[in-house]
Amino acid sequence: MHPVYHLLVSITIGVAVGLHSRYKYIMIIFLAVAVNGILDIDIYLYHRTLFETRIFHNGIAMLYVPVLILFCAYLYEKNKDKSILTRTSLVIVLMSFSHLLMDTFYPDTSIYLYYPFSMSEYQLDQSLIPLVILLFALAIIIVNLIETFLYRTNEGCESWSVRTEVEYQLKNYRRRLKRIYEIQRKI
Repeated sequence: MHPVYHLLVSITIGVAVGLHSRYKYIMIIFLAVAVNGILDIDIYLYHRTLFETRIFHNGIAMLYVPVLILFCAYLYEKNKDKSILTRTSLVIVLMSFSHLLMDTFYPDTSIYLYYPFSMSEYQLDQSLIPLVILLFALAIIIVNLIETFLYRTNEGCESWSVRTEVEYQLKNYRRRLKRIYEIQRKI
């Protein structure tokens, strides 16, 4: 798949996750360019016949290394009051996983998911695209909640939960309805 599509999808993922940082847009663009630039550099090396296979289009580079980065960032920040590396690593995992999924749906590209243990090539049927988009949107929502939870517990609020957010929204909603009702009664 064309690298521009990977870049646009990665930027969309970064904005959808809503990374809590003063420099979030710069970080999202930098991460999108870095992740997709690293993963797609093998296209140019392959077309220039420097390599016989696309060395970064495998499970190690697209899935296992980002998860390892996430794990190391979590361990590093485990007992600290900051969680920016862990939250950024979550975005990196989603960006690289989207790259993996987009390439498995593209008919001209195949992925070596278990490289170097197996050279089996994997491609997904394009009829699964709506289901994968739905599942990936769900994954983005879950990562957004995890990222917000990490931010609020480490860098800000002492307590936060989804329940308190929903209660706050409902309280606002009730207050607005009450005002509307009072205005209607005056008329």
